[in-house]
Formats: sequence, C-alpha cells, structure tokens
Amino acid sequence: MTFEEILPHLKNGKKVYKRSWDNPSFYMILSNTGAKYLYLIENEEIYDSFYSLSGLDITSNDWEIKS
Repeated sequence: MTFEEILPHLKNGKKVYKRSWDNPSFYMILSNTGAKYLYLIENEEIYDSFYSLSGLDITSNDWEIKS
C-alpha cells in the first residue's frame, strides 16, 4: 500500500509498518491525544517518539497493516 492508502487506517487506530524495515517487531501508531504524533513502536515499547516521515517513507508502496 502507499502511504496515502495506509493513512486512513492509521487515523482509525490501526498499527502499520513498512515491509522494508529491517526489524519485524517495528510498527507505527498515531497518537489519539489532542495533538497528533506518530510513534515508532518496538515490542510494545515506544522506540522513537515523534517519528518524522521521510520523503522515502511517504513515496514508498510497501506499507502494511499489522495484524
């Protein structure tokens, strides 16, 4: 999926990831607080708070919904 396609799922609370990430335990969530922040999670712990998407992330087509 493209980031454009995955964004509605992210906004609806789904966990998403990129197949190209080296670590299969990584996934991303969008905070559900007043401010919207992306968090990169590893093994249910915040790995990188306030994750910033790169141009490569945004144009990538390997986004998936984590089951």
